Amino acid sequence: MSFRWFWRLGAVGLTGVAAGGLVLVLRTSPESIPKPDIRTLATGLNEAAAIGVPHFYLLSDDERKANGALLARVEAGEPLDAADSAAYRRVFQNVLFQSQKFLSRFDAELTVLDNHAAHAPNNVAAEGITGHHDHHDVSARLNFAAMIENLRQLSGADSTFARIRLANVVQKDLVDLISHLGVAPHTVSVAYVPPAEPWSDPALGAIFEAMLVAFKAAQFEPIHSPAYWAAIDRALDLYADLIFAVQGRVQAATSPLERRISGRFLSPQTLAPPVDLDRPRRKR
Repeated sequence: MSFRWFWRLGAVGLTGVAAGGLVLVLRTSPESIPKPDIRTLATGLNEAAAIGVPHFYLLSDDERKANGALLARVEAGEPLDAADSAAYRRVFQNVLFQSQKFLSRFDAELTVLDNHAAHAPNNVAAEGITGHHDHHDVSARLNFAAMIENLRQLSGADSTFARIRLANVVQKDLVDLISHLGVAPHTVSVAYVPPAEPWSDPALGAIFEAMLVAFKAAQFEPIHSPAYWAAIDRALDLYADLIFAVQGRVQAATSPLERRISGRFLSPQTLAPPVDLDRPRRKR
């Protein structure tokens, strides 16, 4: 095959990519996502983070074989007592531990600590977070801090390229938050501790901390108990509030064309995780 054919094939490929990108931009709405729709997306993302990814992607065959009955009960939404909840959280913790290297490739904020809070009561009738584990509270706060900084830069950006890039990154930051906190209620952890310093953005900081408090409350309740679900629902209401508030900031700082290019929450442009948002929900 001659060089001319290689050149033609390359030109055809680039034309196809450009056409695909144009179609994607034209199909992306620059308008705000309504609050009820955001809440529905929050539920789907949480189900993917809490069950879909760890149970059906990260879980090894050996782990499934060893704990199949307990895992099936959780996947079905069956309420667990305190002892079974503790047993499940230990299994879940081990699944995440085995997947640390893989998960760290996609998450710069994932924060692994050794034997954290060794003398603090935990949620499995013991103390501390024993071993080498991601501490989701810290990871989520780092993620949120990055989002606030990106929003700050977006508000002062003086070029279209910068606004597009920052709006895109902010949307990804929002999705990353649930990857940290959606798994948290099923892990071994210690009680909520307030941040060492107030957030630079008090309005968004208040929503985030309230969301973290709610996820932490679910963490200390028996899996699928009424108190567990009440805390999860509260957390997801607040997550939707945060997404909606950030969306308003992005709308104010960008033009419709810039938003078409950058994408909005969960748009393909944001490299949203390829998870099934319509997977069957756990029964309540």
